[in-house]
Amino acid sequence: MWTRFQLSVRKAVELIDGGAIGKVKHVVLDFGFRSGVDPNGRLFAPALAGGSLLDVGVYNVSFASMLYKRQPDRILSHLDIGITGVDESASVLFNYGGGQSASLFSSIRLNTSHEAIIYGEEGSIRLYGYWHGDTVHLKNKDGASEIKCEQSGFCHEAAEVMACVGNSMKESPLMPLDESIEIMRTMDRIRFDNNLRYPFEEE
Repeated sequence: MWTRFQLSVRKAVELIDGGAIGKVKHVVLDFGFRSGVDPNGRLFAPALAGGSLLDVGVYNVSFASMLYKRQPDRILSHLDIGITGVDESASVLFNYGGGQSASLFSSIRLNTSHEAIIYGEEGSIRLYGYWHGDTVHLKNKDGASEIKCEQSGFCHEAAEVMACVGNSMKESPLMPLDESIEIMRTMDRIRFDNNLRYPFEEE
């Protein structure tokens, strides 16, 4: 999950952990792009586990999981199923209890802003192009500020892998194996709630 290691994302987490915006109460995430429909292509073929949720929606689910450090208690969702039988867009609401929530949108048929907005009790953080951006926009009682970070691509994920291997670690504490499985279970839950199953899945 390379987005976990982007410097702008790590900085946002650092600010939140340091109390810059108070307790996180709501997160808005979107990741969508417009692609032509190809029934045999990876994005649109049910046999290849196509659809927006598993292709780009996973980044939204992972980001929410990273911030709240758990999976949601309740999920409301709607999948826009296209002509090939996969979700072309996914609208999802997460409820974590205690007034904490997240709103997620993914699409393979709509261009969106690729934005993450984190609302805390004492401020907010906005990341434009959150999976590859280089700026953290912070707004709190001290005013508004922009924090520039290196736009890093995959290099910081690779550096984390090398560090883990060098320390004989089988997983990174920033992206634990158990959390990866829980994220997949959350996405399965969304799919099954919308009667979306792939041909290779048993009923």
